Amino acid sequence: MPSLRLLLVDSGVGGLSVLKELSKALPQAEIIYLADTAAFPHSDQNEAALVDRLKALISGVVETGHPDMVVVTGSTASCLALEDLQDHFSFPLIGCCPALERGVEMTGRACVGLLETELTLGLRGCRKWVDRAAASCKVVRVGTSRLAALAERRFRGLPIDQAILAQETGACFLMRKRRPPIRWFWALHITGFFSRNCAVWGLQEPCGSSRAWKWLNVFLTRQARLRCRQADGH
Repeated sequence: MPSLRLLLVDSGVGGLSVLKELSKALPQAEIIYLADTAAFPHSDQNEAALVDRLKALISGVVETGHPDMVVVTGSTASCLALEDLQDHFSFPLIGCCPALERGVEMTGRACVGLLETELTLGLRGCRKWVDRAAASCKVVRVGTSRLAALAERRFRGLPIDQAILAQETGACFLMRKRRPPIRWFWALHITGFFSRNCAVWGLQEPCGSSRAWKWLNVFLTRQARLRCRQADGH
């Protein structure tokens, strides 16, 4: 007999990643995975209808499987239905939320991306997760509408449209613009102005300013003015 029996609930295959980690952490546990593919994705369901549906599905498994705990692995269902399910059932029932703070801790980054369905991003529960993590990092929220369906196709070995995948996830990757290499013979435009009847030359960068360029410009300007003062003293 297993020491622990868990029931995992999701609308598709997304919760399999949770199942994998639970299997590692609790190798002696028996895990039942319930994929509610008839209502896939849960983000398209009405809140009241989703709560009633999950109550009926979990009750059906409880009668035969007798789980010790239920884990709602989908973030949409966790936001919409978790509190109602906890009030309805007497056994422990937990949900899953994006591990934003854990992501900051693991990567050392001050900016993390949250890739979720557009509906989930607008839910009050999701906003609580973001607000809690926003104290220590910047959260880039990216709403998707077709990514879940692409993941289901990929899991089944079916081809996916790479263009749609790039469109759905592209906003997660913030690319920094690389500065072009310095070409001293053409990238530096010399501009002149006059101070105390002496020519003072500065450097102007055509691609925008930066701290290094500003420092170089100030340095050369000071040097030129110093030479002017020295020339006035002779």
